[in-house]
Amino acid sequence: MPRGMEQPHHRLLAVVRELVGDRLPADRADALLARIDEHEAAIRDTWLLGGVNPSRPDADPSWDLARAQAYAPTERVGAVHLELGTFTSFPPSKVDEMVRGDGLAEFLRLDFDRAYAPDLVADVTALPLREASVDRVASNSLFEHVSHPHRIIRESFRVLRPGGVMVVVMPFVIHRHGYPHDYVRLTPQFFERACREAGFADVIVDDDASSGLFNVLHNSSKMAAADDALPEAEAVRAVHEAVVGLLGALLPLDRLLRDQSRTWFHSVRVLAVKPGTYEPSRRPRGAGPLVPRIADLLADPETKAPVVWDGRRLVCDFTGRWFPVEGDMAVMTEPRALESPPVPLRERARAAARKRVKGA
Repeated sequence: MPRGMEQPHHRLLAVVRELVGDRLPADRADALLARIDEHEAAIRDTWLLGGVNPSRPDADPSWDLARAQAYAPTERVGAVHLELGTFTSFPPSKVDEMVRGDGLAEFLRLDFDRAYAPDLVADVTALPLREASVDRVASNSLFEHVSHPHRIIRESFRVLRPGGVMVVVMPFVIHRHGYPHDYVRLTPQFFERACREAGFADVIVDDDASSGLFNVLHNSSKMAAADDALPEAEAVRAVHEAVVGLLGALLPLDRLLRDQSRTWFHSVRVLAVKPGTYEPSRRPRGAGPLVPRIADLLADPETKAPVVWDGRRLVCDFTGRWFPVEGDMAVMTEPRALESPPVPLRERARAAARKRVKGA
């Protein structure tokens, strides 16, 4: 490559070539350097300096196959998918794509921050959904932002139908990042134990797809950036990009380190299935405003008592509270007291008994 077309990390790769050539027979050195060159060329225009590193091409495919197998019964059967902590990752175009692709009845976006216009504004540790009301629960980069992650697992188990599926993706080695806070990093062993203790029967956890020392260092290093306000910014950026590029190019060396450096990983993926025979929701894909359409799935987040749509808001007679609806967004974090508190259940039962006696 002509010198003028070099990327910063190519200068560092020249040092790697020299080190490898000095320490290996020519044929083995050529083979190893060819692997590095092939890999570096493959990632140069996609994720060398941006994005999260995808699954390694040499990773164990077992988790991906298990996820596909677990999701298959939920496809094209009118299933309800609940996505937790959606942030800005699920615009309407992506939701429509997933609904069409999997033949879903509903794809519900839940987030605590109403600024991102989710379908449900709610706390992931107190889901505003009825028991056994959804077929799938998923989250990506959510758990680290919740101070009591066990509660997410228990609530996910509660709202899933028997045989329903929970999928979690969580970063393990990454910079501190608030949304609004950053609390925990969780290992595969945590998820295996916590999911089983919550009641899940089939729990499969993967860290191999994101494993490898150079893979972890590369993925983490990309998250930093030069401070443009400083006079050294241009120089620092050049050094940073050179190091990041070198680390990315060296991913093939991961499997040549002790234990193939599989104890290093940047993310954890979790697949957990609720026990029982799966019976799909079989809901028709509804039309019209979202909240009236899904009101039969919703519940008071504290008591789990059902709510109903009264034409302008979601009402819980059991608690005497109602929840505002803004467009297609149900705000389940702002309960209000009903103007006329409902008749207590005991009084309702007595009135019904008197009516039956009178009718007799």
